[in-house]
Amino acid sequence: MNIPPVSGQKTFADILALAIETETRARDLYEALTCMFAHVPGVAAFWTGLKEDEQHHISILRDVLEHLSSEEKRNPADKTAWTKLEETKLTISRRLDKRFLTLDDAYEFSHELEYSEINIIFKMLVIGPVSAGKTVEIIDANICDHQQKLIDFAKNFGGRAWRQTIVAQPWTGKTGC
Repeated sequence: MNIPPVSGQKTFADILALAIETETRARDLYEALTCMFAHVPGVAAFWTGLKEDEQHHISILRDVLEHLSSEEKRNPADKTAWTKLEETKLTISRRLDKRFLTLDDAYEFSHELEYSEINIIFKMLVIGPVSAGKTVEIIDANICDHQQKLIDFAKNFGGRAWRQTIVAQPWTGKTGC
């Protein structure tokens, strides 16, 4: 059942647009981390993989937005999900302005960010008018692929003690390294 939003209330289209902006910031973060850890090629490739995952998430969300009916787009957005998405976008932006000191700092921030992002996306999917097929695609892209990379990181590269020894290189704040 589609319920019209109250005047001034954010719509499902608005929250999808915000989710796209947030995923774009996450993609930019992973691009920056690729540059900061370019001196460790395997780690740089890991961050590049996460950046590519974020680009895939952006594509999925754009596709969802494009295929919603006008009525579905006007459904009211969940206020809690909206607030959490705005907070996440701001957190990423603030963190991009600060320098990560070590790989451990970057890994821990990314790990926290991704689990936070998943909770928001689940809330959006449960409440919003997204088809079952797209819901599965979004979940698969966010959990099965993306999260598994973060979980496998220690197996592939080393634990916290090792991550703390890898110092981030300065980043210019520009696209590319």
